[in-house]
Amino acid sequence: METISDKIAQRAPHGDLNATLGFLNATDLPIYKMLAVPTRLGNTSMTDALIGRYQDLIAAKYAEVYIQRAVSDLRAAIGRYSAVTDATQTARLDELKPALDHISQAARHVLATAYTQTISTYNMALEIQYMERALNANLSQMLRNSLAFGQSLH
Repeated sequence: METISDKIAQRAPHGDLNATLGFLNATDLPIYKMLAVPTRLGNTSMTDALIGRYQDLIAAKYAEVYIQRAVSDLRAAIGRYSAVTDATQTARLDELKPALDHISQAARHVLATAYTQTISTYNMALEIQYMERALNANLSQMLRNSLAFGQSLH
């Protein structure tokens, strides 16, 4: 996230855009907005503060997404393999399903704990919007027009 923030502040292209987009789109958290709003005017200290505040929630969300995808892949593999196995092997594969359910549930529980330890995603989005409005309100009209023009070029 710090690398993305630095690239935004420097107005430099990302080295591997697909990897960056994959990272940002892996969750429903507004990660890019959180990084872009305060960094847009070169204020990386605000971005660092946001990263510090939400790092546990963000890490838990990414871990939960990774675990849920892995469990889903394992379930699909068990389903495909069950179609070509005998009854004994199918029974053994069925023994794995409760373990997968437990892993999935544990990942959800860790994420829920992370949400309760930080403020909600809704409040996070509101805080980012507030910062964006505060930054824009303190800009001169000429700078605001320049930013609007720059954004229209994208």
